[in-house]
Amino acid sequence: MFMPRLTSTTRQYQPLKVLVVWDTQTGTVILRRDDINSTGEMWFHGDQQKITVIEKDLYTYDVLNSVQPYQVNIPLQYYQLGAHWTYKDTLRFSTSSHNNGETVINIFEFQPASTSVHVISSLSIPSRFGSFSFSPASSHASFVTEKDIVILDIQNSKLLLQVQRPKKLYATQGYFSPDGHFFACSKLEHEIFIWQNTPTGYIPWTSLRPRLPFYLLEWSPTSISIMCRGKGRIQVLHLENHPTSLSSNDAKPNPQNQKHLVAYSADKAYVATAQQSSGVITIIDCVLGTPLQSIKTNMRIRDIKIVGNTIFVMDTRKLVRWDFEGGRVVHGASDAGGITVNKALTIDAHIKRLALSHDCSQVAFAKGKNLFLYDMKTQKTFTRDMDNTIISVQFSADGDQLWYVGAHKTYYFMGLEMVEDWSSTEVIKGDSKDGQLLFNRVSPYGYHIGERSQWVKDHRGKKLLWLPPNWRINGWKEFRWDGNFLALLHEHHKEPIVIEFPLPATI
Repeated sequence: MFMPRLTSTTRQYQPLKVLVVWDTQTGTVILRRDDINSTGEMWFHGDQQKITVIEKDLYTYDVLNSVQPYQVNIPLQYYQLGAHWTYKDTLRFSTSSHNNGETVINIFEFQPASTSVHVISSLSIPSRFGSFSFSPASSHASFVTEKDIVILDIQNSKLLLQVQRPKKLYATQGYFSPDGHFFACSKLEHEIFIWQNTPTGYIPWTSLRPRLPFYLLEWSPTSISIMCRGKGRIQVLHLENHPTSLSSNDAKPNPQNQKHLVAYSADKAYVATAQQSSGVITIIDCVLGTPLQSIKTNMRIRDIKIVGNTIFVMDTRKLVRWDFEGGRVVHGASDAGGITVNKALTIDAHIKRLALSHDCSQVAFAKGKNLFLYDMKTQKTFTRDMDNTIISVQFSADGDQLWYVGAHKTYYFMGLEMVEDWSSTEVIKGDSKDGQLLFNRVSPYGYHIGERSQWVKDHRGKKLLWLPPNWRINGWKEFRWDGNFLALLHEHHKEPIVIEFPLPATI
């Protein structure tokens, strides 16, 4: 009879009401209890014949016998649970607690026939806060917060790893491999960083990027793979035999992924992509579907546009252009400086709602209820106070109007024919259908993403493309239509996904 080991990683979710154990070879239920109210913590031990479940106390069930379980009293509300493991026929587990300015780590042992647990080891270390994990193989303890990772040797309180970031970055849980050789921590559901345990401390080993979102990790018993659990899905990631070494900069997690930007040439022959606040633009040949050039701008990019054979790039201080040489894209990377079109502009670096006009003669941006328009020629900024918070801004296709999305996704537009009189221009509430089209949420050819974002459909509802789970969208900011081009702008992807659909006449 084979029984999978259930782990102590579900305590942050809904309590378990029913406990069921079955033989996976025959599918036969061998134990069922409907009277539990567990936090989700349960452990197999005692030659896999016992299950200990955490409720308010510890309860141990005999797998082959439905008699009343053993009850073990322990004030768990004062502890953080760490690892659990079996030692001969006993169950051991670790806890951390705070006492008189110190963090106390206790190792408990529970014998199946007993009615109490015994402390077999108790060590004090300097006070540490965060989610607690413990490695019995190495006697190392980790404490993880959204900004920090700390690993200590509890025998001597030696600091083995400390990573500090100024912004929220980490999921608040660390994971030691069973053999004690590795430590893993996830980067807010998008990437897993792994450090190797060496005699001088923990060093960067590699990173893994699951295809789908996840919320829990678990090492395999042999420490060669990691299982990621998501909502209704499981992924298994294998560590390579030869690690992909990370530089110190790579090992320090980068700021949270930023919005992807895309710009198309008028004939759709080229598409330029960048990541907002990064400094690199990639130019792709839409016919070949291959990158042709990478431009290192040394700017914190906020928006990009292609006008003729010129790429315009904007940050919060200036607008710069790079020209295609002879009307064509040059292969390779370029560090050449562009031509500064305007450097008199100053925008609050925290402003995220920004848009260049199609001819790059104006830039609109918003902060709260305030809408701003900067004219490149006159170098003047015009301001308009609106009635509600502005979510997004966009110029109309002809450049004569400025559209914006207010609270509750309501669309508004105003004319821009006379910049000098812009502050007195009437603000008109737009039609939702026109607003969706203008803000590239639907294709002018009728292409759209269906319910639950599983399929791309045409105007008749015919299914054209099934989207894999990790391509599916969760909100209106994660995709954009430009004619028959669909760009998926998931922040957890390193690059946007651009898909060209046939024109309706050729379908």
